[in-house]
Amino acid sequence: MRRYASRLLLAGLAIAAIIAIGRGCSDGDGVAITDVGESQLRIMAFELDRPIRVVVTAAGSFEDVSAAGRAADTTLAATAWIVRRSDGVVVWRIDPRRVHRGRGTLAETADTLALDAGIYDAHFASYGDPDVRTAPPPHTIGGRLRRIVSNDGRAWLGDAGRWRLQVAAAVGADEGAIRERYDDITKALPEGYGALWTSAPTRSDERRTWLFEVRGAGPANVRVRATAEVAGGRVLDRAMVQRLGGPEPEVVWELRAANTTWAGGARRNRRADTTIALAPGLYRATFATNDRHAWEDWMANPPFVPAAWGLALDAADADAGARVGEVDPWERLPRLASFACVGSDADLRRTFTLPDTTDVLVHAEGEVIDGTVYDGARLLLRRSSGEPEEVWAMSPGTARPAGGAEKNMMDEATLTLVPGTYTLAYFSDGSHDCEGFNDESPLAPDRWGATIFALDPGFDLDAVEIEADPEEAAADRERMIDAVSPRGEEAAGLTGLARGPVLARLTGLGNDMDVTADFTITDGERPVHVYAVGELVPSARLDYGWITDEDGEVVWEMTRSNTAAAGGSQKNRVFDNLVPLPPGQYVVHFRTDDAHAYGAFTQPPPDDPEAWGIRVERMDEPAESEE
Repeated sequence: MRRYASRLLLAGLAIAAIIAIGRGCSDGDGVAITDVGESQLRIMAFELDRPIRVVVTAAGSFEDVSAAGRAADTTLAATAWIVRRSDGVVVWRIDPRRVHRGRGTLAETADTLALDAGIYDAHFASYGDPDVRTAPPPHTIGGRLRRIVSNDGRAWLGDAGRWRLQVAAAVGADEGAIRERYDDITKALPEGYGALWTSAPTRSDERRTWLFEVRGAGPANVRVRATAEVAGGRVLDRAMVQRLGGPEPEVVWELRAANTTWAGGARRNRRADTTIALAPGLYRATFATNDRHAWEDWMANPPFVPAAWGLALDAADADAGARVGEVDPWERLPRLASFACVGSDADLRRTFTLPDTTDVLVHAEGEVIDGTVYDGARLLLRRSSGEPEEVWAMSPGTARPAGGAEKNMMDEATLTLVPGTYTLAYFSDGSHDCEGFNDESPLAPDRWGATIFALDPGFDLDAVEIEADPEEAAADRERMIDAVSPRGEEAAGLTGLARGPVLARLTGLGNDMDVTADFTITDGERPVHVYAVGELVPSARLDYGWITDEDGEVVWEMTRSNTAAAGGSQKNRVFDNLVPLPPGQYVVHFRTDDAHAYGAFTQPPPDDPEAWGIRVERMDEPAESEE
């Protein structure tokens, strides 16, 4: 016993000596996390330009005062660790079994270790772990007093002024090898993590999904990684991969308590890492969190790689990388029925009949406030009795943010529809819709409505019988007439003209472009033919053109009201008309934003994709024919 005590004493003296050395080293070189307060996560990135030995000194705290006396539970309430960025491996952490125990709950430690060249993320967390915390009972005066003195069982908060993590070169010649990096901490993920797709970092009350396809023959090997909350054997954050099709989606992998291991930090942090073989077909990956303990909303110490909170899919081999890819329903899947960019006071219905059992994806976007759906959708099945049966409805309980204002919500479901006659219905109130959003618009305003997709890319739409509403059919005919007719007053009376030479051409434009071209009108007032294709929604002009005169005044511009549907996505618009201009110098402009343009359309392209941009042509009197 005496020999054992002597060894403990010597070990403690050794740690104390290294701590003293480390403090001295860190004064002139290295990186440090200091001034840590209660319930904080601090991340500091540093880079080594060559392999060196470093001294790491840190001070944290035990969750339980009795842990300082080597009780069975040695959970750390305030703790530090270092992760190698390249692979997410923890290269160092405070080991509660190898610390110098200060007064009360304080735990100090120091280590020397060899680190390879590369990027590292140093972490310090001070949330504690409520799952192992025992606060004194409040029903007695003494209990209440102890509760107050111990900060509800968190006596370790008194150590806050001593918490730190310092990394310094162990050898003076290596002092310049450590360089702090000022990274976005949301990018503190292992290199290549979630290369196929990831929901990480996922916040509280979020649900993220990814629709993807496995192409080719034979199964594809996909690596699945998830970090989530599991407490008391119950999975609180859902993660799964489902194959779509059949009577209902088939769960091919799901996060369960039994297939997880500790992820670091609090006990409720669990992680899964496995490889699954996916047969060719359509799949959906889903990660959904509850209302607490997630990225930037921790209620306990986070895992070793906090930004990995969520689900990630990676190709397990080169073959899977080539065969697994995202499916954009608007580009890849046939539409059985659709209402896009719906305006105010709508009551829309589209009825269709399916001859065979069909797997579908229903997607709806609308306005939801305080649990009430003001703009939303329903899918109804016609019964022989005449009373329709509700198959699906947009619900506040399953809806998730659609971007922009908080009330912009989207809801979707995969359904198997038996043969029968169905009606897709969409309703809206008198404000905040595609005719004019009274708050921030959603990310994709043209999807404000509802769409039903067949989950088979090769589905034969000719097999679907559509019951056309007479009023809707008349409106469709009117839209078709508008799409091919001149629009706007500027073309009135300009007839009998022939196209002349091209004065300016800015077409085939990609994302993030702002281009101009000059042209001149030399004779009397004469119209020019302007042909422009761009991206315009009721609430914004995203890709559009305009013309200015020599004084910089706008003489013509592309707007939602003077354009017509260009085919493909509802937001594709075309101006194909005559614009009268007096003699002078002119500049034609065209601007595109960071998404949906030629060569990178994120939704169905227009009928004339190469014309994305603007073309200006001279209009001339036709030559008289010789008799």
